[in-house]
Amino acid sequence: MTGNEAADIVEYLVGAYPGTYFQGPTAEVFVNSLSVSDYGVAKKAAIEWVQSMDVFPTVAQLNGTIRRLRGASEPAALREQTQVATKEQAQGAFLGGYRAARSQAGDSREEIEAKAEAHKEHWPFKMTESLA
Repeated sequence: MTGNEAADIVEYLVGAYPGTYFQGPTAEVFVNSLSVSDYGVAKKAAIEWVQSMDVFPTVAQLNGTIRRLRGASEPAALREQTQVATKEQAQGAFLGGYRAARSQAGDSREEIEAKAEAHKEHWPFKMTESLA
């Protein structure tokens, strides 16, 4: 799709939802996202959206409609993602990020560990990572 065609679709959507603030970086993201789509399918998706929805679409919503109309169920990046994190990996990731954030906020190691323990008490599964 050309830049002019992408701009045509964006103009159509903005015209359908006149109260929408839409310029600058937001407009660029829409145009760039649309530029990798087929114009006919993207225009059909925009028309379908306007006919059935009361709010301006997000980029993800419009791309989802385009994918559905093309017959693709999900982006290739999502289809390739097959590994799901275990509870232990998720817990470890949370604690690692939590500790880093609390450290940046100025908490002492003792405060961080006490707060981490408090979080673990609310988890619906047993925490397996050592706090050491």
